[in-house]
Amino acid sequence: HTDEHVSTLVSEALGGLRQARAEPDVATLLGVGGVQFVMVGMLDVFFALLAIDVLGSGEGGAGVLAGGFGLGLLLGAAGAVGLVGARRLAPAVLVALLGSGGALAALSLASTMTAAVAVLAVCGATIGLFAVASRTLLQRRADDVVLARVFGLEEALQMIGLAIGAAAAPALVS
Repeated sequence: HTDEHVSTLVSEALGGLRQARAEPDVATLLGVGGVQFVMVGMLDVFFALLAIDVLGSGEGGAGVLAGGFGLGLLLGAAGAVGLVGARRLAPAVLVALLGSGGALAALSLASTMTAAVAVLAVCGATIGLFAVASRTLLQRRADDVVLARVFGLEEALQMIGLAIGAAAAPALVS
């Protein structure tokens, strides 16, 4: 009886993966979200490098940069309230992805702490917008029967992305 119960639990847990395989839009959103978190994982490591080695602001500067990014996340998520009732969310997802990529490219031009914090706030805001818009779009595209499992898969991919990004950052720096 226990083996049957375990088998059922495993089958249920894999429901999100089956949904992603069956629905290309769901798979795309999950994949892009996972890659977005690789970037966030890298940023966690790069804050210290940028603050200490590039901007010369010392160890405390890493916290300031992370704070600017975090403030941007909050503003982006709050700004996503404007999407309530929007029928089409894909354009918001695309704008958010382009915005975060553009902000990271602009970060290479930041030569002061103020500029870096501002650019990281924009990056955070676009990632916050992406998080809300993509999760809402995912909710619309996934089958309600397995939606919780799809969200579980999304969370797992995000954590894997964070780990990959944080692990890859030192290798990329060297």
